[in-house]
Amino acid sequence: MHSNLFIQQSHLHMTSDVRENQSFISILTTEIEEVLQWGESADWPDHQFELLSEKMLEVTGKKVSYTTLKRIWGRVSYKATPRQSTLDILAQFAGYQHWLAFKETQKNNTQQPVHSDLFRGFKQAFTRRRFLLVVKSSSVILLAIFLFYMLKQPNRKSFSEKDLVDVQFSVTKIAKGIPNTVVFAYDLGDLKVDKIEIQQMWDERKRIEVEKGQSVATMTYYYPGYYIAKLVLNDQIVRTHDLYITTDGWLGTQGSMGATKPRYFLDEQLRQNGLLRIDSAQLNNSTTADKPEYLRFYYFSHFDVSSESFVMKTGFRNTYDDGQAICQNVMISIKGTQGAIGLPFTIPGCVGDIVLGLNGKIMRGSKHDLTGFGCDFSTLQHLMVRVENGKIAITLNANSIHENTITGFGKLIGITYSFLGSGEVDYVDFSTGEGKVFFEDNF
Repeated sequence: MHSNLFIQQSHLHMTSDVRENQSFISILTTEIEEVLQWGESADWPDHQFELLSEKMLEVTGKKVSYTTLKRIWGRVSYKATPRQSTLDILAQFAGYQHWLAFKETQKNNTQQPVHSDLFRGFKQAFTRRRFLLVVKSSSVILLAIFLFYMLKQPNRKSFSEKDLVDVQFSVTKIAKGIPNTVVFAYDLGDLKVDKIEIQQMWDERKRIEVEKGQSVATMTYYYPGYYIAKLVLNDQIVRTHDLYITTDGWLGTQGSMGATKPRYFLDEQLRQNGLLRIDSAQLNNSTTADKPEYLRFYYFSHFDVSSESFVMKTGFRNTYDDGQAICQNVMISIKGTQGAIGLPFTIPGCVGDIVLGLNGKIMRGSKHDLTGFGCDFSTLQHLMVRVENGKIAITLNANSIHENTITGFGKLIGITYSFLGSGEVDYVDFSTGEGKVFFEDNF
């Protein structure tokens, strides 16, 4: 009798962490829904999850695929718990430092822990003495299960710096511009390895395992950016290599960020009558009234200028005026090697739904005054961003709309304009804090 009870309580103890995480995930998704104000998530069509994936990327600089988001929101049957790295991104999008900080905040704001009912059931079923006995027995069982699991895992050797002295790792781009295939070459010398992987970016899921005996692997990149490629041996990162995927002039894309291969527009197609734009006739094949897509303009290069002191000026506007995208959302992202700034613009009536991202500092229109980011897109909008001495000042049409503190985000590498539906850019220029222009284009 007691043995069965111990097994039952052990099972409850093992699942309590899972239940707790599920409860916190439910709270977090509810909080994100309240921020988005998109209505009941049960009614969201698939493209809403694609849009959410894009918003998370623009705000946090990190991506969660729309299929993963559908699993987290219970739209796809999936029993496994999300990776902590995924939960960290969701928590950062909601304005927390990371997942554990979110959980701690919830615990501090709650009089009883999420799993308190479980322990209340224990106390009602047993005397205090039996309760303590159950806990001890459960701990022994859990320890035995843990040891059994660990013994089953491959006993892969970890490496010291001395072991790795002859290991070489190099990265070579095949083409100029986007798409771009990259060749990863490595030489392990005499090192004996059980498992070899190459990770193409920050996301651990973007690892490919290579067969023993191989010395090269290739991957194709469909979007520009700064990546840190990694050589992983026996699950240990042993070498890293900076990888700049730059554009050949300006690059346009149409579609969601979740699309592996978007529709591309080249530099010569984008320059039209002194503007960076695409004719609506060219967009009609993809942009429809019932589901507008994002039109994006990218420029990525080796600027070799610090993000701690610079000035950016640009003129832009959203030109999509269909009622299905009435908010006319625009996101201008200034990218660095260690982070990004995401500046959102919309019509005045929609500023409560926008999110401002300042290199990890998140501000939502529902909780902060972002009314200055409201625009009348019937006319060109003139934006100036100045970063200097740990502060950022944002001016729109000669009016100061936001000031804040900001940390540096590495070397500047590029800028992205994201227009819901369609849009155009009249000019853009970057200069150092001392006024030296290092990039300008009047199209």
